[in-house]
Amino acid sequence: MAATPECPARVMVVDDDDDARAMLEDFIRRSGRQSVPARSGVEALELAHVNDDIALVITDVNMPGMDGIELGQRLSDVLPDAPVIVLTGHGSMETVVRALRAGAYDFHVRPIELDILAHSVDRALEH
Repeated sequence: MAATPECPARVMVVDDDDDARAMLEDFIRRSGRQSVPARSGVEALELAHVNDDIALVITDVNMPGMDGIELGQRLSDVLPDAPVIVLTGHGSMETVVRALRAGAYDFHVRPIELDILAHSVDRALEH
């Protein structure tokens, strides 16, 4: 379903850090989109099963249980048209390559400038 002014794009924000998730949720809302928050990969998968209109996923890499890269792989079965943007505070070239090979649309190392993230989100939603 395409986003419209009456029905803005829904973006799932997955991060186990409450402050980081809240900042991303605020960023998404200020961009005119709806935020669907999740505290873990497991919670994100559960939400994806009941929210099949999610247009984009932004996830942290380092989370307990299921990391953001595995989450992206598993979400491709549930939300095949939703691109995944991966964020991490501990970026290495190995992590970037692993994420992109797993199907991530984009990858950013924190701290990230919000205008760069906004550009990435816009491109992913147009994709």
